[in-house]
Amino acid sequence: SVERSWNVMCLVIGLFVSALLISQLSAKMVRVQTLNHDRLQQMDLLSRFFAEQGVPRILAQRICRQVRDRASVTKPLTIQDLPSLSLLPTTLKQELSCAIFARTLLRHPVFYTWSTMEDALVEDLAPRAVDLEAYSKDDDIFVPLQAAQKVYF
Repeated sequence: SVERSWNVMCLVIGLFVSALLISQLSAKMVRVQTLNHDRLQQMDLLSRFFAEQGVPRILAQRICRQVRDRASVTKPLTIQDLPSLSLLPTTLKQELSCAIFARTLLRHPVFYTWSTMEDALVEDLAPRAVDLEAYSKDDDIFVPLQAAQKVYF
């Protein structure tokens, strides 16, 4: 009968949907386990290195804590984090750099004034002179008695 066919069809669809949900959930769980395994393996290697090299226990603990803390922080992505962008043609890379860095460059009065006189300044300057770097809290950007290689703003 029609009612029995409808019942069987609903059961089959429910079976497929539940199988899909379970497979998605198990795939995510395996991914999390893999990531945790990699982190644990890195920490084990670090501990083994400290033991083999005779690093003092207090220093090793400070370093391990720092590594754990920094591993849990997600830094903003930079162009260097995306190797697929290296496949782009040069003109497209220049457009991307201009789109990313134009606002930053034009905030500086010198570059803003210069760009009003020279229209192509930002398009020429952005890909060659500006780079995006992401730092974590407490990173040492400036080192005493070392000459600065870059300007940060």
